[in-house]
Amino acid sequence: MNRLVLILFFLAGSLAAAPNLISNADLRQYDLSSGQPSGWRNTPALTGLRVPHPDSPGQFALRLASLKAGSNALWVGTLAPIQPEARYRVTARVKAPLNGQFRVYVERVKPQFKAFNGSRWERGTGEWQTVSFDFSFEGAGSQPYLVFCVNTPDDCLATDFQLTQLSE
Repeated sequence: MNRLVLILFFLAGSLAAAPNLISNADLRQYDLSSGQPSGWRNTPALTGLRVPHPDSPGQFALRLASLKAGSNALWVGTLAPIQPEARYRVTARVKAPLNGQFRVYVERVKPQFKAFNGSRWERGTGEWQTVSFDFSFEGAGSQPYLVFCVNTPDDCLATDFQLTQLSE
């Protein structure tokens, strides 16, 4: 009996969810003066807001729209320190208008600019879509950050941001 309890204890520990490495991923913390969620910044200014999640009461989403068709607007999120050579997975849910273009990616600027999933534009369906990709960085460099980017003047929403380290 004790052996069975011990085995179940170890199995439960190995199945526990990996911690989310995105700062303020649930968007609950925010600056009262700017209305911006802590750990996130928006550019160009005033193209994005933290809004109540339309389908999940008590939760939040990032709303973003570009100033004009074809120009980019971004939310940039802070990540916990990323270990060189380790593998990670990013997942987010995005709701963009039909054919509205968006992308979710991770990038860093030093020692040289490097982006993961950054050149892949997705087309909105008008419904929630899950975006997921794996990445790793070789060698030391600047701290990577998460980007949610759109180039449509119509409102796009993003939520449920996750960054987890994959086991070896």
